[in-house]
Amino acid sequence: MSLSSAEKKRLRDRRAQQTLRTKKQQYTAQLEDKVAHCERYHDDSGTQHLLQVIEGLQRENQLLRNRQEGLKTLITSWEDPSSSPPHLLQAQPPTQLPLPPIQSHTTTPKPSSSSPPQPNKEDQHQQPISPLYSLLPLHSDLPTTPSLVWLTLPPSTITSCPPSPHPLDLLYGTNTNPLANVIYTSSLRRPLRDPERLAFGWLGYHYSKWIFNPTPETFAKLPTFMHPVEEQLRIPHPASLDMLIWPEIRVTLIREWEVYSRQRDDLFGFLACCLKVRWPWGESILERDERNELVIKKRFREMIMCKEGWGITREFVGVWPDVVRGVDVGEVLMEIG
Repeated sequence: MSLSSAEKKRLRDRRAQQTLRTKKQQYTAQLEDKVAHCERYHDDSGTQHLLQVIEGLQRENQLLRNRQEGLKTLITSWEDPSSSPPHLLQAQPPTQLPLPPIQSHTTTPKPSSSSPPQPNKEDQHQQPISPLYSLLPLHSDLPTTPSLVWLTLPPSTITSCPPSPHPLDLLYGTNTNPLANVIYTSSLRRPLRDPERLAFGWLGYHYSKWIFNPTPETFAKLPTFMHPVEEQLRIPHPASLDMLIWPEIRVTLIREWEVYSRQRDDLFGFLACCLKVRWPWGESILERDERNELVIKKRFREMIMCKEGWGITREFVGVWPDVVRGVDVGEVLMEIG
């Protein structure tokens, strides 16, 4: 049917109004999305998070600068044998020589008992020595090839994680603790039993918390056998060597890393299979506390926090005898059966 001119005009008006309403609705929706985005990402908490990230990046940058200066000093001392290289700088206040009384495996000749020790004038003017918890190992890892993947997390992420992880996070992963989750994911590369997976994860977690926040509190959560020895403070090395249980083995690999670095994957892959916790086969490593929550058994935690709670199987000793030559094989050897 043909429409009159008035009806055609009314139809055009209705279409124009409908188009205008649709545009207004779309524009309103866009404004609402922008407001929601601003409320989500530009509130006070978001700004605070960005400030924490910036602070963490600044600390990381300072750490890299200090290590770069230390390496330059070391190289300069090699070129000029007559100069005595100062202690390499760390992220915390520089270590003043002599080092504090830490465990060292460097052989030093003892003075003769017949001749009394002579006073050293330089010792009378020594500056205060930095505490042991502030002395960080000197790492040689490159950002593109880290030996401990979880250390590439932003420093603010690591420091904001809980002081200690939940054991289930290390055994099965988690969405709430980034550090524990990356450690768990990294452990899947090795055929580990639950006792070793939890033990390695527990030590690696607290080691990372100390590296990025070296305080007496974070250092106190490390077992004594993981305290850095002199070679770790003076010789650049992969961070993964700091995770080895026996300081004697750490020293051997740090001093001779040029030899072992070509067989790195074979060495650590075989060691992951042969390094065991002395825990009864099949016995649970978790128990419920008074709140009915799963926690690490006290006896298991005490075992992994001492050297005597760890052992190496005969297969590793047979294939890599030079790696374990600094320890008493009879004490570290562990029979599986």
